[in-house]
Amino acid sequence: ECGLDKYINLESNIEFLGKKALQKIKLEGIKRKLMGVKINLKKINLTSELKLVDENRKTIGYLRSAVYSPRFKMIVGIAMINLDYCNDSQNFKININNKEVSGSVCGLPMN
Repeated sequence: ECGLDKYINLESNIEFLGKKALQKIKLEGIKRKLMGVKINLKKINLTSELKLVDENRKTIGYLRSAVYSPRFKMIVGIAMINLDYCNDSQNFKININNKEVSGSVCGLPMN
């Protein structure tokens, strides 16, 4: 989900905590993925994860962390996005401080 699978060999003889769970995920496939997000806002007070919804109000993921970016002049962050919505053209709405704001999913690292 976080893209760290390239750093581990699940076929090795080394045993570690969580190996069986990771082998199961590799076999079945992931259901969500860590992606970047850009939110059309200049200020955020993130105290808990926030739900991201599509135009039909269906939950597509959850914002995990976010901060204002002087480079992009908007809020950028990372979110755990359901696999069906992991594309750079995916738009979403998020409710921040009782205000609905739009944003878009992007790859990592952000460009």
